[in-house]
Amino acid sequence: MVRDRKVTILVVSLLILFSPVVLATFACAADVQSITISGKVFDSDGNPVAYATVTVKGVLQSEDLSELGLEAFKSYTTTTSLDGSYQLQLKAYFSMYMITVSKDGYKPATDTVTVTGDSVTKDFSLERETPPPADVWIYAQFGKFDVNRNTGEITGDYVSFRIQNGSILSYSVKDRVLFDVIYSNALFESIKSSGSELIITGPGESYEVVVHDNPTGYLKILSGNDIIFSFSNEYSLTLDKNLVNISSADNFSASILSTNDLELENSVVTAKGNMLFRITGLAREFESDLAEARELIDKAILEGKVGAETSIRNESGVYEDDSMIYDSSISIDVNASPSEILLVVDGKNTQGKTIVINTDKSIFKNLDKINITYDNKPIDMADDIFDVLDPTDDGSNVEYGLFLGKNGAQILVSIPHFSKHVIRILSFSIEPEILMQYVAIAIFCGVIVIVMASFGMFRKTY
Repeated sequence: MVRDRKVTILVVSLLILFSPVVLATFACAADVQSITISGKVFDSDGNPVAYATVTVKGVLQSEDLSELGLEAFKSYTTTTSLDGSYQLQLKAYFSMYMITVSKDGYKPATDTVTVTGDSVTKDFSLERETPPPADVWIYAQFGKFDVNRNTGEITGDYVSFRIQNGSILSYSVKDRVLFDVIYSNALFESIKSSGSELIITGPGESYEVVVHDNPTGYLKILSGNDIIFSFSNEYSLTLDKNLVNISSADNFSASILSTNDLELENSVVTAKGNMLFRITGLAREFESDLAEARELIDKAILEGKVGAETSIRNESGVYEDDSMIYDSSISIDVNASPSEILLVVDGKNTQGKTIVINTDKSIFKNLDKINITYDNKPIDMADDIFDVLDPTDDGSNVEYGLFLGKNGAQILVSIPHFSKHVIRILSFSIEPEILMQYVAIAIFCGVIVIVMASFGMFRKTY
């Protein structure tokens, strides 16, 4: 009897000790439920907006991703009916979802909903975009840009500029004025925005300008005319065939790239037909050899070895991402949370590509201690930047490179063969709040075990 009582006490103690794990497992299973997200979309006058695009995407918070498949991370899209209503059915793997509503002629609207039952209702009101008169400054508003309608100045979180006819004036990133650029003498035919990407096209597709509001200052121009950049004397420019390196005395660096040879004369760069401008290293001061890394990544983009680049930041607890696609056959879906980034990459191209991931320091508290998995399997660090920028030199092995900075990090992942895959970047560090929760649970369980053991000894004595 005494032995049976001890066994009983031990079993009960173990159940109590591991109950948080058991409960968490059941909770995760219970969380995967079918839900319906519905609502209506109106304009500012209260009229229904038909055929608007509604996209729903999970917001990564504190969920356990180890057992989740690709189904959890895909986006759901539908269109509104004639009465402005929409409805989507999905499995709620996450506790919060982001809904974005867009339609040509309206400013896009975004909001989040929290899953509390089997149905969620969210209505939206879209504001019309008013085209500017042809004889004044042309301006565009997307993402988080603010527009001064009197001067035509466009100010985003990172990028600001003024646009008139086929010219961009005072193109600036983080209050740093970089250049003026002329690419046509014709007015634009259309401006379309999606998230932080803006696409401006000329009449008859005579030119296309793609701008991103992020720290890389991404700007791509395709034009039937010469594309002429004019820099101030503040910057030093060096030419290497189809690559121009730009630098300044305060360690700023950027590049202009083209598939054709570039021309440079007196701080003026001329491109034939196409060009891509980008700031390296998130416009931050990297502690690694920035000059070498910058040039190698630029050349890898020109050679088609880099498939995409994404920038991720934490804005007051909301994680935002912006992806620049260099290979049109590749797509990226990004989720981020404290100490974790999750990317779902897909592509029809069988050739290997490298993905560049830019992050700010608020996402990873401990940048030098991260773990990267590829389809739930850990991957090794590449020997050097040359290795990670050559995605086919190691057979089928996936590798990563990490370049640390004072305020962020640049992570490169080389993928030898493309299909749908999940890349997970996880920090080893534990937040103090989470650590205290674990300590509190351990202390509670320890007290319970001691009490149960003492009760068993008391029963034995009497």
